[in-house]
Amino acid sequence: VLFGPKYGNLLQGLALLLSAGPFWAWYWLRKAQAAAGTTAWQAFVLLAGVGGGLVMAVVSASMAVYQVLVWFLGQPGTASAREHFSSAPDLVSVIIVGLVVWGYHEHLISPGAQRTEISRIYDYILSAIGLIAGAVGVAILVVAGIEAVTSSSVLAGGAPVNTLLAAATLILVGGPVWTVTWRRVQNLPQQDEHQSATRRIYLYALVGVGGIAAVVCQIGRASCRE
Repeated sequence: VLFGPKYGNLLQGLALLLSAGPFWAWYWLRKAQAAAGTTAWQAFVLLAGVGGGLVMAVVSASMAVYQVLVWFLGQPGTASAREHFSSAPDLVSVIIVGLVVWGYHEHLISPGAQRTEISRIYDYILSAIGLIAGAVGVAILVVAGIEAVTSSSVLAGGAPVNTLLAAATLILVGGPVWTVTWRRVQNLPQQDEHQSATRRIYLYALVGVGGIAAVVCQIGRASCRE
């Protein structure tokens, strides 16, 4: 029974854990930790650990929330709850793993009360992830508006109400991440923050996101005229 189809995913995950886990433990805990504090180590922890873990959690949480909203408020593609939520266990698992990865690597670089450039980069990475998710949500809102005006489905295979729910999901998930992180940054002494190269890079990227949103709005207006 243990090796039946019902346990196929469990056995695949277990096999992957048993094959990759010891290799990671041997290399990371015994080898990579000796390089702690180096530029390469910090880049890996911030980008792959913190950024990668949070992206995993945010994307999976967005998909899970979207499924719930579509089931109760939107137009699901099936009347079977079991079929509609068939991917929910996978999404919950990825959320948990993403949060664990994020929390572990955040602990590695946690400077305590001292503000360092590493902690500054950490804050702006979190803020950027939340901002990108929220900005995509706003862009999808424009798409939903186009669908409502033109009575067409711009997103392939999706109903207008589902498009609106997708936008709401990204804003609900990404908005708090950006708000909490950005408020924490704004409550810090601003003289050092304003002189930081990391903050300038973040703000330049913010201007770029605003430009992309403006282009999306212009495309939406042009589509509506047509």
